Amino acid sequence: MLEGMTQEDREQWVQQQREKRQQTMAARQATKTRQQQALSAPQKIVIDLDFPNLMNPSELKSLCQQLAYSYNAAVQGEQQLHLHLLGASGDVQAAIQQRIQGRPHWAVTYSEQPHHQYFK
Repeated sequence: MLEGMTQEDREQWVQQQREKRQQTMAARQATKTRQQQALSAPQKIVIDLDFPNLMNPSELKSLCQQLAYSYNAAVQGEQQLHLHLLGASGDVQAAIQQRIQGRPHWAVTYSEQPHHQYFK
């Protein structure tokens, strides 16, 4: 690709690539900042996941999708929210670990304790 370019075209292409990389890095940093702000947000949203034996596989799949939507809204919204995912165990916990690949990197409070024990 670069062999057919003039020296000036190459320099321009390299400069464009640097600018794209800088924009990408700035966007990543902004996302990390928003995630950290969400953890310290005064508004807390608690999602009770303490019902493993009440859901079939289809419902577990839907729950994971809804959790992903909720996380995105909590972090990317105009006002960040501190999301608490509490009480996940059994099939619910397994489904979350299997279906939500980036969940360990989410800026949320995640606990296996039920909400009534967590907030004592």
